[in-house]
Formats: sequence, structure tokens, C-alpha cells
Amino acid sequence: MLLLRTALVILTAQLTRCQIGQPGQAPGQVPLDPGYRQPLEPIKNVLQGSYGNNVTLFYRNSPYRVMGDLTVEYGVTMEIETGTRIYFDTGTGLIVKGTLRAIGNEFAHIEMLPYQQQLHYDDEMPKFRLVDGPTVRQGRLQVQFRDRWRSVCTMVTKSVLFFVVVPICWTSVDTGTACRSMGYSDGGFWKWYLRNNDTYPFVMPKPDCHATSRNLWDCPAFAEPTRIRLSENLCQGEDDIGIYCWGPPSFTGWARHWKGVQILSSPFHYVNSDPDLVAVNRESDSRLEFVDILYAGYDGVNKNTTSALYIEGVPPIMNGLRIEHSARDGLQLIDTTGPALIANSTFSFNRGHGIFIVNTTDARIFINNSRIEANWGDGIWYQQRTGVNLIDYGMRERRSTGGRLEEHKPRIDMCREHRVSDDHFFPHLIAVHLKNRTLLDPTQPPICWMTVALPSRLPYTYSIQWLHIRDRNPANARTNLLVCDSNNGDENACSTPRFKIPIRDAIYPQSISVKSSGKPLYLAVEHILGDGEQAGYVQGDVHLLFNIHASVLDKAYYGLNVTNCIIEKNTGNGVFANDIRERTALTNVSLNENQGYAGFRVKVGVVVTVNKSWLFAFAPF
Repeated sequence: MLLLRTALVILTAQLTRCQIGQPGQAPGQVPLDPGYRQPLEPIKNVLQGSYGNNVTLFYRNSPYRVMGDLTVEYGVTMEIETGTRIYFDTGTGLIVKGTLRAIGNEFAHIEMLPYQQQLHYDDEMPKFRLVDGPTVRQGRLQVQFRDRWRSVCTMVTKSVLFFVVVPICWTSVDTGTACRSMGYSDGGFWKWYLRNNDTYPFVMPKPDCHATSRNLWDCPAFAEPTRIRLSENLCQGEDDIGIYCWGPPSFTGWARHWKGVQILSSPFHYVNSDPDLVAVNRESDSRLEFVDILYAGYDGVNKNTTSALYIEGVPPIMNGLRIEHSARDGLQLIDTTGPALIANSTFSFNRGHGIFIVNTTDARIFINNSRIEANWGDGIWYQQRTGVNLIDYGMRERRSTGGRLEEHKPRIDMCREHRVSDDHFFPHLIAVHLKNRTLLDPTQPPICWMTVALPSRLPYTYSIQWLHIRDRNPANARTNLLVCDSNNGDENACSTPRFKIPIRDAIYPQSISVKSSGKPLYLAVEHILGDGEQAGYVQGDVHLLFNIHASVLDKAYYGLNVTNCIIEKNTGNGVFANDIRERTALTNVSLNENQGYAGFRVKVGVVVTVNKSWLFAFAPF
């Protein structure tokens, strides 16, 4: 009997080892280095492939293991129950083309975790970084040396200018080594950056790295730190080197990372945005609440890093998220066409930006009661879309659950129609097409005009948000948008001027807000011919596209709005706002020990409000 029990114990142990899997032997896994192991928790179900019908992942059937990319097709809804735990193999992820409703609660989060566990993992952030670029993989090279971040100056310009013969050579081996220093596989030269007068120099003409070097500090020129020159006069008039990194991650323990969650143009519906039922907002059918996404950020298909949570189109409501240790950005919102709400969430220890918002056309991003800390890039990186033809790009969106693309058409063209039907909710998308060879007579009212009228019983606020501007006329011609009050909604006449906005080709003005006076709002495009002509033909096309928003709560239209947040200890800036045209506000925000140029940095933008916030204890850049 004792021998039988011993045999059963040995057999049970062997079965358990088989379930857990040995390093390098689990199906679908990359070979594991010594010290790596699979999760100890027994897997109940294995998932991969595409779902063509609605599906629910139940808590009682978890934990799940995802061995290949899991795709939710157009018109399909995936629901994930509270407390469900999902393990993902290296490089695999969840791709949502339909609807994802992952709703946990405060006491039982939905957990999305890596299947591979390992004892050896490099949690330390690199001592090199790339700044002033479009992503954390592309930009000006800086090194943290003697307690400061210093831009790498190569002395190229001065050597050429003064015909000084010095050994200057950053080879592909050197740039590849620089990228491996930051946890990437390879990289190359991108461009030269003009030196800023607000950074300290690090003079490095020739690193002379070997092909086997894993870090710039392994290169001969870096081997003796005391001999590295730091004098500013050596870099005056010089350019800093900019590089571009690519490839899979190379830091210790990278195989732990899975792809993450990608939501691609999820279907949306409209909800009322004010109590008077005047305006509506887009709201995604997807929803994420109390979801943990840990150790994501590696795309096994493209062999490159990616964001742990990547969202295109109208973003879902995000509440109670915990996104940590991504191989790149924590959250990326791209081409957003609806407002984004992020609340009660944590974005920490990611090897990119904490929250990366790029090319948003709607602009409204509300971040509340969240903690964004210790990310390798900026805490929040925000940029509105500009410089592209939005008539051809971004105006076709997925509206039906079948994934059909429908064009988002303007309500009216001001040059053809002059009033929006009262049946439509705000916002109104308005187009202006003033064609060349159009005959203009300055003694007559503008031919492109419109009026907007709402009941006078409440104090409405109108906001005009620019989406597209093209003016192909010569420089001596002028185009303006007139904003006035009108005495009669059917009359082409300006009663009381409010704004006169200059229109310049591809230059996007700041959005404006106008409090209603109780009279109709009158808009008109005024075109003044060049060379002092009193009458004649328009020489070039004028194409405009803008939204008219309306609010009954006397609220202006906001872009980035951050409240009640802690943003600290990020390697980059606390908040970086670029090309902003909407109001940007920080209220009750703590910006502490961020290592970028500033706690709150604005590049190309206006109308910034900082209220009851703390900006202190910045680490030297």
C-alpha cells in the first residue's frame, strides 16, 4: 500500500510538470533562457484564431491561455466576466475589430498576463533616451551622465566649417549599439538636430563600437568616462545626432512580453452630451473597466514593439485600468474621432510614454484621478492632427456592427446651402468650397454664408473647431471667416461682429468659443482679391472644414483636460502637448521629479490653464 501511494505521488508530480511545461518545450513558445518558467497556475482552456459569433469568456472557465492572436471580427461582441484571468504567449494578443466589453470590478479585476514567467527580468530603465521625435524609438540621442541628461554632439558641423581634420564617424554599428543600449535590436541614423541652448552637451565624435557591443558603454570611446568632453563651446553651432531604432526588444527578459490589446475602429453610438438634448457625443460600444494589462508590448508578427493598449477611432470608456511594464507605450490613442474618458487608472513602468495620444481629430481627452509614473517616455504625450487633407483622410468611419464604412458627410456646404436643418443635433460638420474662377463683387454680400439659431431661453456657447484648411490663392489675396450675430436667421447680413479669423493655407487657428446673445449666429467667408482688384475672379480654390459645437452648460470646448492626477518620475516630460488648438487644462495635478525639459511642456499651442497644481522637484535634464 505504501509503494502504491508513492507511485501515485510520483505520477501526480509528473503530470503537474507536464501541465506547467518545461523551458523551451511548450507549444507555440520561443525557446526560454535558463531561469525562465511557465506559470504555476493550471490552464483550463486554450484559445487562438478568430471569433465570427458573439462569445463570452467566463470566470469559471479561466484561466485561459492564448497561444496565437485572438481576433474578434467585425459585428462580433466579446464579453469578459469579472475576475477572468487570461495568459498570453510571447508576441500574441487580442485584436478587436468588433466590440469588446471587459468589465471587472474594484475587488476582482480582469487580468491579462504573460504566459511565460522568468526569474531574470531587467526592470531598470536605460540610461540613454531619444527625445524631440514622433515616438520614443526616434529622436535626438541623449545620455544620462553625471546626474544630467545630455544631448550627444558629434562636432560634425564645426569640423566641416573650419576644415578641421578630426576622426568623425558614427557608423551603423555605433547607431545599432546605441539602440541596443535602449533595449532595441538595431537602428540607424535618422537626421541631425539643431542644438538647443537648454541642454548640456556630451561630445562624442566617434564611439568606435564593435559589432558585439551590447551597450555604448562597452565601446572604446565610452570606456574612459573621465576623458569624455562636456564643454559647450565644442558644440556651439553643431548638430546633435538623431537616430531611429527598430526590431524586437533585446533587454533581459523580453520574451515575457505579449502583444497587448488592439481595438480597431470599434462601432459606436450617440449619447446626449447636455441636459437640453441639443448636442450628442460619440460613445464606443466597447468598454474597459478594472482591467490589468501587464507585460505587454511585443508584436510577434511584426517583430517589433507596440503599445500595451492600442485604440483607433472612437475610444471606449476606460475606468480602473492598470497598465504596467509594457515594452513600449502603456496606452496609445490614434486618429481618435470621439471623446476619450480615462479615470481611476494607473500607467507605470512602461518603456515608452504612459499615455500616447497622436493625430486626434476630436481632440477631447479627459483624464481624471489617475497615476502616471516611472515611464521611460513622457507621462502624457498629446498631439492633434494637422497638416493633412482631412477631406480625404479620416472622414470615413465604421458605424454599423457589420463593419461597413460610411462617409461622414458635412451638414451643408456654405457656398450652396445657408442653414442647417433643426432636426440635426450638434456638432455640425460644415464645409466651404469656394472654387477658382468664381466671380466676386465686393458690393454684394458674401456668397458663402450660413446661420445657426437655437432658442434664446438658455445661454448656449458655440465653439468652432477647425479640421481642414486649404487656400490656393496667391499671397496678396486674403480670406477671412466672419463670425457675427444676426438679426434674422434667413438674412445674409452681419449685425454685430464677434470674430474675424484669417484663413491661411494649412495653418490651423485656435478653436474659438462664442456665448450666444440670443440672436442667430452668422458665419461668412470673406475673400478679398489681390492686386487691389475691386471685382474679378477667385484665382485659387478655398476648401474649409470645421465643426460647430454647442453646449447649454456654458462650457467651452476643451482638448486635453487632466484633473486630480499624479504624474511623476517619468524619464521624459510630465505632460507634453504639441500642435494644440483647443483649450488645455490641468487642475489639481501633481507633476514631480519628471526628467524631461519641463513638467508641463507646450510646443506650438495656446490657451493653457493650470489651476491648483504642483510643479516641483524636477530632475535635471
